[in-house]
Amino acid sequence: MPNLTLNLGQVKITPFFWSLAISVVLASFFFWRKLREDYADEEIFKTTLILFFSSFFFSRLIFIFFHLEKFDFSLGRWLSISTFPGFSVLGAFWGGVLTLAWMFSKYKINIWEGLDSLSQPLLIFVSLGGLGSFLEKGSLRGLAFSGVGILGFVVLEFLRKRYRTFSWYKSGKTGFLFWSTSLYVFALCSILDFVLGVALYLEELFWCLTILVSVGIIYYRSERDFKEDFRKLIKRRKKGESCLSV
Repeated sequence: MPNLTLNLGQVKITPFFWSLAISVVLASFFFWRKLREDYADEEIFKTTLILFFSSFFFSRLIFIFFHLEKFDFSLGRWLSISTFPGFSVLGAFWGGVLTLAWMFSKYKINIWEGLDSLSQPLLIFVSLGGLGSFLEKGSLRGLAFSGVGILGFVVLEFLRKRYRTFSWYKSGKTGFLFWSTSLYVFALCSILDFVLGVALYLEELFWCLTILVSVGIIYYRSERDFKEDFRKLIKRRKKGESCLSV
């Protein structure tokens, strides 16, 4: 793999940096295009700006938390991204989600519509971030993650056209696209880590927790009756057991 890192004095500009920079531009555009017809440009711009700063901050903070043995309690190491690089996908994800929820509640904008507008930006960051990691380190894991993101656009388009017709998603409410995209991304990336033999660290365990949260929110937004679904499940189980006994 050729060295694509550009050195400008003490500053290193890596392929991963360029992939993130391009991701920010594209994600901002798709976020704005999704919301521009219903909401003021000023509100969208402020939300976008704060969203990316908070995602960056929490991404770095959570990465440091998961690798505290390397950073210790040295503020210099925490801030020195070029010498001690690293960001957390999980931190960026939850930093963005919580910030958007806070900003949209402030502007009295529908939070679920706002989250759905983050579906494409999420896939953009996974696609280009994975590609940047592959070009910088020759990481097959990065290339695989990039493939997950690219395939995710096909999955997202399918869900966008069909999800309101799903019999199990009775409400047809917004929010489904973002949380199903999150479920897809974290589930497939977790499976890839298992297949590629990546050691299961604490962050990957939190990925699994994010998967469960995504499933729970999708179920909540479907407005299904939990007691009714539970009774049906018990009936099917009893019917299955009676068939086996015969």
